[in-house]
Amino acid sequence: MRPITEYQDYRAYIADYYAYKKRTSAFTWREFAKLAGFGSPVYLKQVAEGKFNLSESAVARVAAAMNLVGYEVDYFGAMVAYGHAGSSSEKHRFFARMVAIAEENKVEVVGSESFKFFDSYKNVLLRELAPAMPGARPMDMAKACRPELSAAEVSDALKFLVKSGLLTRDKNGNYRQCSKSVKMDNSTAKSLAATELQRQMGELALAALDYPKAERDMTGLTLGMSEKCYAEVVRELAECRRRIVALVQSDSVVEKVYRLNMQLFPMAERLDKKSVKVAAGVVQSRNKQSRSDLSERMSSSWPSSSSPRPSSSSPRRRESLNSLNKKHPSPQRRKNEKFKRFFNETVTLEPRSGDRVHCL
Repeated sequence: MRPITEYQDYRAYIADYYAYKKRTSAFTWREFAKLAGFGSPVYLKQVAEGKFNLSESAVARVAAAMNLVGYEVDYFGAMVAYGHAGSSSEKHRFFARMVAIAEENKVEVVGSESFKFFDSYKNVLLRELAPAMPGARPMDMAKACRPELSAAEVSDALKFLVKSGLLTRDKNGNYRQCSKSVKMDNSTAKSLAATELQRQMGELALAALDYPKAERDMTGLTLGMSEKCYAEVVRELAECRRRIVALVQSDSVVEKVYRLNMQLFPMAERLDKKSVKVAAGVVQSRNKQSRSDLSERMSSSWPSSSSPRPSSSSPRRRESLNSLNKKHPSPQRRKNEKFKRFFNETVTLEPRSGDRVHCL
């Protein structure tokens, strides 16, 4: 049975504990449930399968049934809370608690080094800054940071970076990167830390709005698009990041450390296709009606015969106009007729203010 600190999913740990006991004895889910004080013989089996959540009051009983002691009980409790956390901030808090419990007892949590690296922007910043300042003291590096850090914060970050193998330090006190870049995989620990890192970088970006415009470049777009187009934009952004990384890696001089944030997120709920089609139909209908109204107004403004003019909305009026145009095709009338046909074929009217159309 692997140590509990190698687990981040309490359901997987319960299932593996049962499988381990089953291999070494005639252990059953009924016996397991009885040891933990549950009336249902299959309750823990259903918990392991994700059908039920383990209640907070049952954590200690289940831990005792699995013979957990000392820090293992605390770690198991934090793992249960982590598994039930809803938001990324809650998950981050409980995973950090798991890491802290393990460190206090001098054991390692799988993924903890990656978690700690991406958990703070200071580690990411100093990994780039320290090699560019040979011979600099922590105080000098702290003053070069924006916002300014303390010398203690810089020293702690440098010690961690050297310990985790992300930086090396020579006998002269100069730092060097062990690799050109640090890639993030899809592990739970890294994704949690990455979410926190993105939050911190977003806060730094807000503060950077006060920097002189010559030192920053901030632009944005608000776009309406389909899911297919969204996927294509994401691919374009990935390719853009790849080209930027290649460009920077070919540069041998570091004069300043920058942060590039790329953020693409929804600003509204997904639109129902049926409602969009209905709205589009309403606008098309209104456009046709508006064109018809404009044609009527144009017809009523044309010169007419000396006979009394009937109502512009009557069929008799429209018939007399057509007859008059055929009998007296003056240049002005031909010009008006040509403009009328062109107008009806090409004009596109904007939807009214009440039309709920997002992409047309």
